[in-house]
Amino acid sequence: MIKSHNEDFNEAIKLFKSSLGYYNNVSRKELYDYSSIIFNLSKIFNSLKLYDSTYYYNSKVHSLAIKYKDSILSGYTNFNKGNVYYLKGEYINAINFLKKSILFIKLDENYIILCNAYLYLAQSYDKINYKNRSLRYFHKIDSLFQKTGNYYRSQKPAYRYLISYYKNEDNDLKQLEYINKYIKVDSVLNARSKKISKSLTENYDIPNLLKERKTIENRLKERLSTTQKWVILISLFAIIISITLAYQSKRKKLYKQRFNNLVASSQNEKPTSVKIIPKKESSIPIDLVNKILKLLSKFQNNHEYILHDVTLFNLAKKFKTNTKYLSQIINQHKGKSFNNYINSLRINYTIEKLKTDTRFRKYSINAIANEVGFNTSESFSKAFYKNTGIKPSYFIKELERK
Repeated sequence: MIKSHNEDFNEAIKLFKSSLGYYNNVSRKELYDYSSIIFNLSKIFNSLKLYDSTYYYNSKVHSLAIKYKDSILSGYTNFNKGNVYYLKGEYINAINFLKKSILFIKLDENYIILCNAYLYLAQSYDKINYKNRSLRYFHKIDSLFQKTGNYYRSQKPAYRYLISYYKNEDNDLKQLEYINKYIKVDSVLNARSKKISKSLTENYDIPNLLKERKTIENRLKERLSTTQKWVILISLFAIIISITLAYQSKRKKLYKQRFNNLVASSQNEKPTSVKIIPKKESSIPIDLVNKILKLLSKFQNNHEYILHDVTLFNLAKKFKTNTKYLSQIINQHKGKSFNNYINSLRINYTIEKLKTDTRFRKYSINAIANEVGFNTSESFSKAFYKNTGIKPSYFIKELERK
């Protein structure tokens, strides 16, 4: 990847192909590591315009995705196909495959690839003169920036387009807004880069943008009838900014505190001790209640809750009781519904595994969800947030920083 980053493509191809030699009959657990190498190879072949090679390797991943019924991985192969079609100038095909990929990239919370997909869609529609649809996807890139606060290379051409568009529309406020965003994104990306080019952009270098921004600001000033309007506007803006910053700061501290509490918590949740009931608390026989509680303790100890076929019916059948009794016992003695009980066990298990297993942290959100018993990354993320107050992606990112 370092060779590829430095554009030493031939050496990078040799190293990636050598890495592929370590895989034989790729297993489910190896799937994402193997696919990562393939996608990096595809990226290089795209840069070299060797599209046949890109198709060849992409099809290998697509076959594995079908074999293991992995819709997320299929989504990435569709993104790769759309990317190739865009580079070849086949824009209708590019649009079709890129649209197929969007849902699954969103589910995996991969905002870098999602931003790229929006860019290729926007530029493809622009090439075939579907201007309104093109504009919509450029705005989606901006919306993604507002949502995540992350900076990606694909944002720069989006803001270049929006600056030009609103300039032609004589909309000074919007033009100024996107000039400011472009300058911010450009400065952050250049601060990250080891190679800061003297010519910062192709068509919009920073000095020209600063000059254009000044012209717009002067034009806006001339349109204001009185100084009072400026004072009111600036005051309102300052208040909004202050409130927004205060809210973001408070939320950031809250998330950080929740993360620290999770990290500081004890190791794997110990199974609830069996409570011997001295008197009758419900219509269920006391001996049966104590038997079920012992079986639940064993169920927790053996981490059986991460299996995909855990349902109230199946567990009641395994415990040789009925669903009504099992549900009532869990409600009374665990203080939760059956689904919340299973989800909380799975989330506690996930937290401890992420804390101790660095390889597990490298999994995608979808892979982690599947590993601990959830059917979709969306249901896993919702359960994680409900139990912890933070998203799994945030928890993993903070663990990596420690």
